[in-house]
Amino acid sequence: MIYVYAPSMPTIFFSLQEFKMEKITILTTNPSIKIFCETSGINLKFWERNSDTSLKGMFNYKNKLHKIASELQNNSFLFCYTGFDLWGLYLMRILKKKNKVFFFKKDPVYPKRNNLFRLFESNYRKIFFNKLIYLIVTRKLFDIFEIYKTHYYLGQSEERCKKTFLEFTSSCNSSIFTYNLQKILKAYNIPDYDVLFIDDGGLYYKFNIDILTKLMNILTQKGYKIAVKPHPTFQLSNNFFNDFQTIPKSIPSELLINKGKLVIGVLSSSLVFFAKYQPTISLTNLVAWKSDRIKKVCKTIINQGKIKTPDNITELLQLIKYIKII
Repeated sequence: MIYVYAPSMPTIFFSLQEFKMEKITILTTNPSIKIFCETSGINLKFWERNSDTSLKGMFNYKNKLHKIASELQNNSFLFCYTGFDLWGLYLMRILKKKNKVFFFKKDPVYPKRNNLFRLFESNYRKIFFNKLIYLIVTRKLFDIFEIYKTHYYLGQSEERCKKTFLEFTSSCNSSIFTYNLQKILKAYNIPDYDVLFIDDGGLYYKFNIDILTKLMNILTQKGYKIAVKPHPTFQLSNNFFNDFQTIPKSIPSELLINKGKLVIGVLSSSLVFFAKYQPTISLTNLVAWKSDRIKKVCKTIINQGKIKTPDNITELLQLIKYIKII
């Protein structure tokens, strides 16, 4: 049995490539992952995220994690991320005392920015203050990382994780993944489709409905079935998508690999994954962004993969014809 701490779906996808689902117990505070495990029949230990950010609330949550750790001794654990979920990283530190804890990095690499000279920046001061708060409560020093100019997050460097935890050697066994995938898709009863639209919730932009309508109308007129995959946490970004078949939001998008002929989205990180295996398009240049800064941050994510990013509707339709969808 392996315990896998999974704050997000990419860790779930990775673990399903490594272990048969019957040998996994998922640890998570993510409600969507809870639903996924319950639907798929994967062992689960779930607890609520900390919602009280006062010092008293944080110390209470710290004690809760120590209690959880005391119930999990002499086992093997795996985690695959370095940032954002600081309580999870803290839990891994606690578990390390009486367990074998393995680390395998799966999240993107961003530069570390532990620089006091940046304190004149308001965003840096905020993240630095949060760093101090977590230091007071957990007695663990976290690092500051920069996704883009003035956009920061807290985490633990890959180098420190490798020094602190055991290194996990990935096998990515295709037969194990196929076994798990068949059981999960059967449990979810995913219908067939040709085009998958991955919706990320649209928090940072608004769709151009004219462009979206032209795109969907052309695909529909050609007889292609369109399915929409909502974000695990957010509602659909636009009522426009209610007219199309919807994939359950709790299933990781990566498990839908090769079911369709084309994947379309805006800024979902899963687009980077899909682009490795099948035609993938991002509409990042065809939506109205709420700020240029957010647009630049999001484009750094999209630019990590072989994703096509047309600049106008003409290029979009030509691109679709080129990849032989139409």
